[in-house]
Formats: sequence, structure tokens, C-alpha cells
Amino acid sequence: MKLDDVWELEKSIKDERILKLRSKENLDIKAFFKKPRSKHPVHKSIFFVNELTCYHLGICLNFPINRVLMASFQDEIGLFSYFFEDNLLQFYDSVYKHSSNPNYNFDGCFYIIKSHEVQHIMRLDALKELFVFDQWVYALDRRPNNVMVERCKNNNSRLWAVDHEHSLNNGPDETHPSYRLEDVEAKVLRGICHPTQMTYGIRNLAEIDNAMRRIESFSDDEIDRVVNSITDQVLNKYKVDSESEYSVQSNSKIIEKILKGRKERLRKLIDDCWLDWRTEVNSDIL
Repeated sequence: MKLDDVWELEKSIKDERILKLRSKENLDIKAFFKKPRSKHPVHKSIFFVNELTCYHLGICLNFPINRVLMASFQDEIGLFSYFFEDNLLQFYDSVYKHSSNPNYNFDGCFYIIKSHEVQHIMRLDALKELFVFDQWVYALDRRPNNVMVERCKNNNSRLWAVDHEHSLNNGPDETHPSYRLEDVEAKVLRGICHPTQMTYGIRNLAEIDNAMRRIESFSDDEIDRVVNSITDQVLNKYKVDSESEYSVQSNSKIIEKILKGRKERLRKLIDDCWLDWRTEVNSDIL
């Protein structure tokens, strides 16, 4: 998809890595175009595989993951997602850990959104279920400013999670994905994504049992199909040499191992994380 014919640049964000675009035909329609951090062909490919895999897993399992597409803008390939200017609200991240703030007291449960907006949110349980999805895909960078609220008709709204480049086989430093088996085993067996950067409003684990069941029922074959399909899509659209292609394919096999291993141990990971979360992070607000 080439965007230049129907979209134009409005402004650059984050050192010009994220571009805010506007439609040439309707200025109320905006979009984000996100470029990979690294110029290295393997790391760029992994960036796309991570984001698109998380999006497609979210679609398959009914988690609120924002739609992203591979596209080209100004002769660069990146990820594209559009929205209506008046529809998108970003979660406030400046006071989300201050439970004493009156705007954050809603039925004794701690949310990262102002209370006057909460009553209009459809499926607020989606925020709680996002906790399970983040544990499964080893999302290391979930913060309030990458969970969005989209206003819909009748003053209702929906939640969307964005930004999954630091997940699966990609840590905080995108230029150093893990290729060693022992690193993968650490993520599968011991790696727990502690939700220290935000809370999800969970009162008890029964509230997220359905989300855990959905992931547990997703077969290994289905995981393989999603990851292989995304990998083929990325390699077809973003041409790399044979050596880089081998590295990307190897990374995808590692992603499959992470997803299968963390699915198998999901309840243990959730239990451990929940205990740690309650005792060390959120004891003052639960």
C-alpha cells in the first residue's frame, strides 16, 4: 500500500520516527505512520513481524489490539493505522499511579482513565483482559500512553492497545533480539512481564479467566499459521537477501516457541505475576 496519493504529512513525532498524517480528501481523518528504529534489514523485518503478529493474534482471540498495516510513505516502509481526529483519546499517564486522585476512584477499582469517561467505555473488561495478552506475548512496554480510547456513536467508546514492537523476541533494545536458545528458554520458563508501568483494574483472577481460556484453546498449529503467514507477508513486501531472510525465519521460529511455551505455562505466569503485583506494586490500591 502506497500512502502518498491520499495522505500528507501533518507533523513528525519522536525524532521523525512516528509521522502524523492527514487525509487529503477529509482533514478530519488522521493516521499514524511508524518507522522501524533500526536500519538493519533483519531488525526492520523483526519489527514488522512483532507488530503484525500481535495484531493478528489479537484479532483471532478478540483482544483489543489496534489495526496496523504495512505501507509505504515517502519511499519508506512502515506501519500504518488511521483514526478520526475527534474520536481518539489517549490515556492520561501523568497521574495513573496516584489512587488518591478523585478522578481515579471508580467503584473501588483503579483505572487509568478519568471517572467521567469510564461510564461511557464499552467492554472495560477489555483492559483487564489485556493483562493476560501482555503476559502471553511478553509485552515489555505496556504503558498508559499506548492504550487508547476511541469515541464511538452514542457517547460510547472502545479501548485499543498500540505499540507491540517490544514484545515476543524483542526486548527494550530493538537492535538486540535474542537468538540463543537459553535466552528463549528464559522467556518461556522464567520470563514474567511484570505490569509495573500501569495497572489494569483487575480485582481478582476470576475476571480474566475467560481471556486465559481463549489463549489456552488456541492450538500450536494455529500459532504456526499466524506467525508463518505474517513472516511470509513481511518477506514478500520487504525484500531482504538470503542471509537476512534466514535470520528472519529463525526469529519467527523462536517467536513460535515463545508463544507456545508461554501459553502452556500461562496460568503459572499469571499466578506468579499476580502475587508479585499485589505484594510489591499495587498493595496500596487493591
